[in-house]
Formats: sequence, structure tokens, C-alpha cells
Amino acid sequence: MRRSIFLTALAMAAASSAIAQDGFKFGLKTGLNVTTFNGNDNTWLEREEGFVRESTFKPGAHVGVSMNLGFGRHGNSSLTADVLFSMKGSGYKYNDYYFVNETDTVAKQIDVKESVTRLCVDVPILYRYRTNFGLYGEAGIYISIAVGTSLSNDDPRATDLYMEIEEAQYKPLDLGFTAGAGWISDGGLGLGVRGFTGFLDHYETWDDPLDQFDLGDVGQTWNFGFQLSGMYYFGWGGRSRR
Repeated sequence: MRRSIFLTALAMAAASSAIAQDGFKFGLKTGLNVTTFNGNDNTWLEREEGFVRESTFKPGAHVGVSMNLGFGRHGNSSLTADVLFSMKGSGYKYNDYYFVNETDTVAKQIDVKESVTRLCVDVPILYRYRTNFGLYGEAGIYISIAVGTSLSNDDPRATDLYMEIEEAQYKPLDLGFTAGAGWISDGGLGLGVRGFTGFLDHYETWDDPLDQFDLGDVGQTWNFGFQLSGMYYFGWGGRSRR
């Protein structure tokens, strides 16, 4: 008898949690980005000068709002959309050889670090399925618009003009695929992780095809990275209005 009562109470609690997800919920989200520029531009060799360039991951942050629209019999299925201000970008490491003076017969090797930081407005739209125990999986698409780009480079030959031109080569629009998983409590507090990859080449081609700094001459680059987010949805634990 006690076992039957316990199982009935557990089933009622699970059903109540599922029903609470139904309808529109609004929340806040913040967390960490780890991003890079992936593709066949990231590691390449310029045969004439032995120039090697490779990308590295760059940390950043994101903050914004999240909306969840539950539907279905118990509201376990939902469409979720975020509007996030995100810091993205990539680090680069490369070595190069150049003559310090015109009379030099031996080229000098230098190891250079470059960092690209982009401030973006991201709008991911995903289908999410949450179990009655809070675990969820999700997948969808995103659109990202860069509103600012800054570049740092410790190459002694990198002039201010080069920096300005290089920053202007990054395209503002990105589209891509994103998927993730996480957990949301019955009270609306959650933790999630997402991975994403862009579809669009985000770098313009320079006019000079022999310019060693021109990423566009080699192939395509696209955004790639991960997000770790904490979130809170208001009114998640209450019954939705029908």
C-alpha cells in the first residue's frame, strides 16, 4: 500500500513538472564562450617563405535573454530562442622570416601572436526536448551579426594601416548550426552547454593574392566554438495559462 502511494505521488510530481513547462517562459542567460575560426585557412604553408599559421581558441563571455515556448501534451517539447551579446574571435600563432635590412643575407625568424575579438549579437533558435527529470537536448540554427571587430598583433611589421584594413575584412553576418544539452530544475534554474559551427566564409579576399596576411587567398574560414551557460526562467514552476 505504501509503495503504491509513493509511486502515485512520484507520477503526480513528474506530471506536474511536465505541465509547468507548457506555455511561454522568459529568462536570463549568461556564461562563457570558447571560440575559434575553423577551416582550411587555419593551418597553411606558404612555400616561398616557410610561413606557417595556425588558429587557437579564444575565451569570451555572453549575456542576454532566453525565451522558451512549450507545447505538446505535457509541454516537454519547446521552441527556444535567445538574444545574446557575445564576445567571439580567435587567436593565431605564426612564424615568419624577413630581412631586417636590405643588406642582410640571412632572414630573421619571428614568432607572432595575433588575436581577433568580435562583439556579436547572436540569435539562436532551437527545438528542445526536456524530460520530466530536467535533462534536455536541443538543436537548431543561429544568426549572428558582428557589431564590432578589434585586432591585436605583436608583429613589428604590422602597421596601423594593416590593422585597420585587416579588421575591415571580417564580414558582419554569420549563419550556422548549433546543438546542446543541459538541465533545468523545476524552479527554472538551469545549466547548459552548446556547440556551434558557422556556414558562411566570414573573411573577405584582399586585392593582392600574394599578400601573406590574406586569409581569403587560401580558402574559407568559419566560426566554431562552444558555450557554457547558466540560465533562469521566471515562472517555470507555475502552471501555464491556457
